[in-house]
Amino acid sequence: QTSGSAATIELARAPLSTSSGRVIKKDHALHLSLLGRGDDYEILFAAPANAADAIAEASGASETPVTRSGTLVEGAAGDVTVVDAQGNAMDITMSGFKHF
Repeated sequence: QTSGSAATIELARAPLSTSSGRVIKKDHALHLSLLGRGDDYEILFAAPANAADAIAEASGASETPVTRSGTLVEGAAGDVTVVDAQGNAMDITMSGFKHF
């Protein structure tokens, strides 16, 4: 929240565990609710766009998958917008654990 930036998350790009992937194949309506549930299993980080090649190289060298799932945007610190495949903002009724 200290960055003064908001975030946009692309629902279709958010990484899912194998079991979560199976669940949404059976009931796509659950996809959005999975964003704020369960245990964290990946690290979220921000990097400038011009670091994409270096991140991809480090990912390959370390055999650590990295998924670009959104962007930081101008806005109120801590605001998060989830968008669908067409870029439309989705209504979020619940959120995950608040660390701060």
